Amino acid sequence: MDGGAGILSATHGSAMVTREKFEEFLVLLARLRETVAESGALVLVEGERDRRALSQIGLPRESLLVLNEGHPLSEVADRLVARGRPVILLTDWDAKGTHLLRSLLRLLQGSRVTVDSETRRQLGRVVRGDLLSVEALSGWTTRHCETFRLPLPEEALGAPRPTTG
Repeated sequence: MDGGAGILSATHGSAMVTREKFEEFLVLLARLRETVAESGALVLVEGERDRRALSQIGLPRESLLVLNEGHPLSEVADRLVARGRPVILLTDWDAKGTHLLRSLLRLLQGSRVTVDSETRRQLGRVVRGDLLSVEALSGWTTRHCETFRLPLPEEALGAPRPTTG
């Protein structure tokens, strides 16, 4: 599959990312996009920069909800339940993100909403040692696509690259 380039690695931050590990990330990202498209799932992120980063790597902006808009977590949970769509919790991989995840899981427990925290765990396992925040995923993905000479996720989808500025 990699034409012998599987030994390539990239170091950005404290961890070494192998081509195999990065390809695992791309598979998880494709699975996330597919889940959102097929189920209409909403992806809950902590802030606007997280939403921007995920939309830059191919997730539809309308499926990305921002948690940090000044509302209490209980109100956010009530709004999610009212929407009745599956929810993917994708908070940062730091202490604050973990606390928010646990609080939201507790608030949504027993509701009729399907809640996915496994995607966050799987992505976190792949980026461990390299990233703590969702907002860094866009730049991280771009750097590794360039290093391993792989198409960017949005280019693989035929989506236009976001403009900056």
